[in-house]
Amino acid sequence: MTAIDPRFKSTIPVHAGVTEFTPASLDPLGRFNKDLPGLEAAAQDAADRHAELMRRRDAGEIVGTHAEDLLVAAAAEKIGTLAAIANRRNEAEELAKRIGPPPVFAIKVPTAVEREQINVRLVEMGLTTVSEEQVRCSLIETIYEIDWPMELQRADLDSDTHADDTANRLDAYWQKQAIQAQAFDAWRAQETERLLDRAAGAPPVAAEEMPVRLVSPREEARMQLLVDRLMEEPRMRRILAKRLDFSRRNAMIIVRINVRAVHGLGIDVSPDPMTNALSEESAAALREAFEKRYGRDLGTRAWLELVTYIDSLYGLEEFEQGNSDSPLAKPLDPTGSIAPSGDTSTNGGSSTGSDTGPVPDAGSVMITARLSDSISAAETPNTSNGPTGAA
Repeated sequence: MTAIDPRFKSTIPVHAGVTEFTPASLDPLGRFNKDLPGLEAAAQDAADRHAELMRRRDAGEIVGTHAEDLLVAAAAEKIGTLAAIANRRNEAEELAKRIGPPPVFAIKVPTAVEREQINVRLVEMGLTTVSEEQVRCSLIETIYEIDWPMELQRADLDSDTHADDTANRLDAYWQKQAIQAQAFDAWRAQETERLLDRAAGAPPVAAEEMPVRLVSPREEARMQLLVDRLMEEPRMRRILAKRLDFSRRNAMIIVRINVRAVHGLGIDVSPDPMTNALSEESAAALREAFEKRYGRDLGTRAWLELVTYIDSLYGLEEFEQGNSDSPLAKPLDPTGSIAPSGDTSTNGGSSTGSDTGPVPDAGSVMITARLSDSISAAETPNTSNGPTGAA
């Protein structure tokens, strides 16, 4: 594979180095110049097609109104591609005037060992996840913290007995839900195979009956209402807040680890010699500097691009994963919510399905995750696709 191959990626050095990075949204001229060869190639193709049609018309290969229609369409395409280049250049120049000189970030390139140990580093710097087991244990414990006689307005109700019964019902529901999900997954896989075989010309085979539901819609609704009620308690609100804040903390920490200097943003940052990372205050000031200088929308977009770039330094590209003997584990949900290894909310096709296990199993998740291009501007991205390491 050569350097002109689109799959070509620069190798990450064994020894730590520093590379420069400028968010594309803050460098419109640089982005235009990067896209210009492709735009010019499209314009040249359109010009070649127009010239070829003219040659065929002159040679008598195409005649009449058909030839004229083809020439008119080709000429319009040729003019359109040239106009697109001019419009892109004008837009880039206008935006560059408003933005000014783009900032340049000095980014530390992690070594192979640092990529493998990123989860350890994140945990050391205070990033932890909330596992599915932690949430379920907290839900069960919360059941015993509620004054059920007052809650249900039944003075004769024994609170401990009711709590025991409720906890047993919730635990039984989780178990049945998991079994039901496995059964429906197996049925879907078998049905997919049957349909593919039939499409390939195999003799028709009758479809297997769908598995029997173990969880009724009413039981599912009752358990969801129970979980919703438990989530109102202080214990569960704290866990939910920690889970929702995971993406922001994850992004801030990898910025602290990898940003070494900033030029052109009006802020000076430098890593602490003791931790070899930016302080929390410096990272927060850097985040605020984006919006202060470029506004909320553009500043947030540039921040996400910075975090995305740092994220890419910790993960293999899709092409590299296909040629690696030991690819990294699968990425997680790009919203910051850690995806479980098995969906505990699978309802087997019910239209009333709901999620009562909001976070994943601790033993099957990574603490970091690949960023998505579609992250909302209000949500700070999750970050690097490092190796599995539950906190």
